[in-house]
This record gives sequence, structure tokens and C-alpha cells, in this order.
Amino acid sequence: MPRPKKTVRVEELLDFANDILERSVDRSEVRPGVMTFIEAILMRTDQYNGYRLLKQEELLPSTRDARTADDTRRRYSMKKGG
Repeated sequence: MPRPKKTVRVEELLDFANDILERSVDRSEVRPGVMTFIEAILMRTDQYNGYRLLKQEELLPSTRDARTADDTRRRYSMKKGG
């Protein structure tokens, strides 16, 4: 018997992606995949509203060192009412 479809809100995916981009201590090769994923979702749903780079002081101490603080530390936003 087929399972019913489950709908996930775009806001939930956006929060999840932003959390990974801000807090992840993984290698920086992981974060570009998250960026591509959330950008595609936001674009396909016509909700893309850009991103901003996070400042050093916005990062957790564990993500502030030179090896993990790069331009993949960003926060995406979506259009209001989206």
C-alpha cells in the first residue's frame, strides 16, 4: 500500500538550511551543497529573497576560526508572505 505524501513547509527547510550554514563545523565542501539545495527550493517556489553573509560575531565560537569562517556562512531569506 502506498504511503501518503507528506508536505514540508519551505520555511522549515529554510530554517534547517540556515542552521547548517551557521552552525556546521563540517568541512566547507558540505555547505555549498546546502546552499544549492535551498536556493533551488526558494527559486522554484518563487520565494527567493537573497542572502547575507554572517559577521564573525554572529557565529558560534566553534565556527569562527579561519578554517570554517568563509563565504558559505550565510543566512537566506524568503519573500514576505511566501
